[in-house]
Amino acid sequence: MKFSPTNASKAVSGSSFEKSIRVTMVNIFAMMATLATFSYLFVYEGLFFYLNIFFMFGFSATMIFNTIGRTRFAKLWLYTLIHLAIFLSASAFGRAAGEQLILLPVLFGGVLVFHSREKWSMMFAISLTLMTLLLLEWTEYSILTQSISPQIQLKYYYGNLSVAVVASTIAALFHRRLYNNQLHKTREMISVSLEIEDTINYFSTSLFGQNTVEEILWDVAKNCISRLGFEDCVIYLVDADNNVLVQKAAFGAKNPDAFKIKNPLEIPIGEGIVGHVAKFGTPQLVEDTTLDSRYIEDDIFRFSELAVPLIYNDTVIGVIDSEHSKKNFFTKRHLRLLQTIAALCANKVIRAQAEADAEKTKLLQIEAEKIKAIDDLKTKLLTNISHELRTPLTLIKGTIDNHLPAADNSDWAILNTHTNRLLRLINQLLDLTRLESGQFLLHPAPGDISAFFKMSVALFTPMAATKNVSIDHEGLLTPLYLNFDRDALEKIFYNILSNAVKFTREGTIIRIHTSYAKGSLRVQVSDQGPGIPKTEHKSIFERFYQSGNDRSGTGIGLAITRELVELHQGHISLQSSEKFGSIFELNIPLHRSDKELISSLKSTDSTRKPTTEKAIYIKNKPQLLLIEDNVEVADLLVRLLKEKYHVHLAYEGNSGIQQAKDLIPDLIISDVMMPGISGLELTRKIKTDPLTNHIPVILLTARADMESKLKGLHTGADDYLVKPFHSKELLSRIKNLLRQRVLLREKFKKIIELHPRKTSTLSGEENFLLRLMEVMEQRFHESEFGVRELAREMNMSRMQVHRKITALLGHSANKFMREFRLEKAAQLLAKGEMVSQAAYSVGYSSLSNFSKIFKAKFGVSPSGYNSNSGS
Repeated sequence: MKFSPTNASKAVSGSSFEKSIRVTMVNIFAMMATLATFSYLFVYEGLFFYLNIFFMFGFSATMIFNTIGRTRFAKLWLYTLIHLAIFLSASAFGRAAGEQLILLPVLFGGVLVFHSREKWSMMFAISLTLMTLLLLEWTEYSILTQSISPQIQLKYYYGNLSVAVVASTIAALFHRRLYNNQLHKTREMISVSLEIEDTINYFSTSLFGQNTVEEILWDVAKNCISRLGFEDCVIYLVDADNNVLVQKAAFGAKNPDAFKIKNPLEIPIGEGIVGHVAKFGTPQLVEDTTLDSRYIEDDIFRFSELAVPLIYNDTVIGVIDSEHSKKNFFTKRHLRLLQTIAALCANKVIRAQAEADAEKTKLLQIEAEKIKAIDDLKTKLLTNISHELRTPLTLIKGTIDNHLPAADNSDWAILNTHTNRLLRLINQLLDLTRLESGQFLLHPAPGDISAFFKMSVALFTPMAATKNVSIDHEGLLTPLYLNFDRDALEKIFYNILSNAVKFTREGTIIRIHTSYAKGSLRVQVSDQGPGIPKTEHKSIFERFYQSGNDRSGTGIGLAITRELVELHQGHISLQSSEKFGSIFELNIPLHRSDKELISSLKSTDSTRKPTTEKAIYIKNKPQLLLIEDNVEVADLLVRLLKEKYHVHLAYEGNSGIQQAKDLIPDLIISDVMMPGISGLELTRKIKTDPLTNHIPVILLTARADMESKLKGLHTGADDYLVKPFHSKELLSRIKNLLRQRVLLREKFKKIIELHPRKTSTLSGEENFLLRLMEVMEQRFHESEFGVRELAREMNMSRMQVHRKITALLGHSANKFMREFRLEKAAQLLAKGEMVSQAAYSVGYSSLSNFSKIFKAKFGVSPSGYNSNSGS
């Protein structure tokens, strides 16, 4: 809606101002009536005296009714009470007094100002007057009598008449003056509104298409000068971080060019007139800057200043400031218009900043996606390079392994050491890359954490003994079952402990303290080495950091350690000083294991006697199928295996699957990364084909991470070897797998002999035992694999499996699984495996528990069994 001056009178007439004027006039005439009544107190006697007092207070009550908001009732009350008072006076004094009623419409007209909405009040007043006159004529002015001489009556009559006329005239003039003043203010307000509306339209149009904050500010500054007649205009934005106002746009004599500020200013918030506006958010109009101590001179002194804040959501985001060479130049009109412009500018700036932030966020997201793609590419590239590096390393290590036992010098040993070191470095680089790219995932599983630390310390004890260093372990010595990722925790602890052994002085003690409280594992490893200066504490966890003291460098082991600890949402810290050794402390959140699983892991039974079967001799050479795309590695493996096995060779997966179906070999060895189908897919097809699913598969791969191992094992692979591997390890694993298959056949033969059949079809019990043995063959090495998991594999309930095994074998499912694992452990020990390795290979995480159960079954400790087997 647009306003015009012609609408002013309508606006005023309908305003609250007019209503307040009418209320005021009613109060004025109520006061006049009160004063007029007061004068009659000096002439009335008796009943008239008291009636006059009633009327005087009644007229005064009109003002009370107006005060409490009962304005309409107040008017009716005043009209009625005045007519009643004149009626009684005229009845007492005669016709001459009654003639005063003629003046009432004139008096009420002054009150009503003859407004159209007051016509009903006017008609009410005239009706009262006519009724009163008629009633007086009908009663012949004689209801009451009062002995006052006509001269006195006439005197009071003319006196009241004069007062009424004069008061009415003054009230009318007063009302007219107030009405004209309000009309002038309304017209001025409408004029200001029109100017503000025009300013909004102008600046909205001007700012349309200005999309950046810089464009908006410069456009506003330029148009303030042309639109408002300013000499200059400067716009500041708040820099909240530094608590200052920064000049962003400035037009004027000093800065005549757009987008160019000569010597831009920074004003601390709270200093100067502009800083004051930014601090308190109130505009400042300074008519004479010489009288204001806050004024800060820029290039020249100016005598008046106007500063208005840019406010958005009750927060000052900037200030628009203008100075002028004349005093008293800026007016309230300038202030109102500049406040309007500031409001438009603030909203536009915030919107532009939001769009810029959204665009920046989008660009950052795109950049992050690019970085992620590059990281993925880098990870893939390093993985492929690692695979390529491991292939020649396999050849090198295979050659070294063949010469190392017969070598009478240390050259081959040195080559073996550096080959192993290179392999560890490749593995560490891959681990670090996977950590940085977020591809290193934790796979927590239940296990005895105390047994883990005992085994870890035992592995490092021989290494420490070469330096005449002992390792003292205190803390977690009794079984404690936690959910933890063994592979990740090994990397963390081994890196810390290997550094301690490497840098501690000869003849000293490395102290290890482990504890578990409030869901957190705490590990302290202290050595008595040269120590690390405080200035290097933060840098020690950086990759390939070179220390200034006796520590030649940390490689990337500690960098990986920190990344893995943080992946656990844990914390690693260092306490060290030169010449006093170092203390590394780890705090890693770990949860306790399920109670039922713990009890399964702790269960013990000893019923079977030691087996007398020590070895199974193979008369004919077993047939092996080797699937390897690298010709050199394939040739090396053929040379290694051909003396004991009949080796068939395939260079890619599809031909390997076909040969497996044609030959039905005793064992398959396959590379993972090959052209065509991968080794994982090959294994899946082998294990899902009824014709070949019984054939053991060993996968060879360059990927050493746990995720890849699990993926390979989940496809059905029986074993998993990481390149480069030791040739003896491969031969041992082949021998063990073949031995397990022979043992399985012998057991099946015994079962079939006990239950002969005329047909070649196996019975349901025999099929069940066959399936049972296959499941155990695949999962016995998993420490978390218990009766519940066995039942799931057999598609039966736990109780059904228990009853079935008890009926067929004469003992419980728990005992069957334990016997199976112990038999596997015995086979490994008979082949020269270490006790710890054999225990972990068959799913035991507690060495003490394993030794106890093993001795109860075989009558000899695992180490004793190992020695007897070796002899």
